[in-house]
Amino acid sequence: MTEHAKGQDRSAWQSVGAWNVQGCTWGIAKATEALDFHDPNFPANWKLMGEQLEHRGAYHFFHPQLDPALQADFFVACVEAQGLGEEAILVIDSELAFSPSGGLMAGDTTTLPRRSHLFTVSAPSGEIAVRDPSNQSLLSISSALPVGDSSLKFLERVHEHRPHNPLWIYTNKNVGSMLDACDGFPFWVAWPSLTPPDMTGMPVSEWDAWQWAWTGGFDNCDQDVWRGTAAEMTEWVRTFKAISKDQYKRWTVHLPFSLNREAAAHHTTPEKMLETARHAGYEYGEPMEEYIEAGDWNRRLPRGVQLFAPAA
Repeated sequence: MTEHAKGQDRSAWQSVGAWNVQGCTWGIAKATEALDFHDPNFPANWKLMGEQLEHRGAYHFFHPQLDPALQADFFVACVEAQGLGEEAILVIDSELAFSPSGGLMAGDTTTLPRRSHLFTVSAPSGEIAVRDPSNQSLLSISSALPVGDSSLKFLERVHEHRPHNPLWIYTNKNVGSMLDACDGFPFWVAWPSLTPPDMTGMPVSEWDAWQWAWTGGFDNCDQDVWRGTAAEMTEWVRTFKAISKDQYKRWTVHLPFSLNREAAAHHTTPEKMLETARHAGYEYGEPMEEYIEAGDWNRRLPRGVQLFAPAA
């Protein structure tokens, strides 16, 4: 795995300490969980990552039974309070799902106790209990959406707040197979092995980040790699920065949103984007022809489509 950019992820389960260890160039720290839990180590971790790493990110431990938009608001506000630039990676940790009977269940009984600060899980049954018995409201279902749809709502809300930050999904094989609605986003997969993740049954065929060890880093933190080299990761992260008018020609869709949504993120309209490109001497990229001809600005764009190309 020497060709991959090395990273670590931590939360209040670990101590606060140096991040630039064992060749790491990026890190992800837990910021929030549910609607009211702030990770007490997050401010210190965020500061240290900013000082010591090329890339830093924050994750929210997602509760699919709670309102996804409110969770996204809570998460973004927490990270923004510590200083949030455009290159920071924002992550949903989606590893809870509903059982056939309607109750919560853990997608993986091994990883959940290492990531949630509000739940405990019984192995091998996967039954979930709250750590604080007085907080039974966590087990009441206020969102009836499937975990994939609920996770997508969370990501869409975060994107509304932070349209130029990269968004990731952290998940395991079990819950990951339920996240078809989120197939346009990068997947960070929990797979504790020296063998790359088996993506069979997952919404995407390739992993973007891989958690290959649950212990072994600083204070038994988790070990991760990104799909490419450190230089390639830097180049990828920078593609999400705000786009100016003279950059429309290189604009590529990174999220499965409509042209209406993408234009709004750049404080303009689809028509204005098209007009600006024409005046700059650019025309539609070939993959976009059918979307432009249909004139349906609410239709979702596939990830990786290039909107504009140099005029012939």
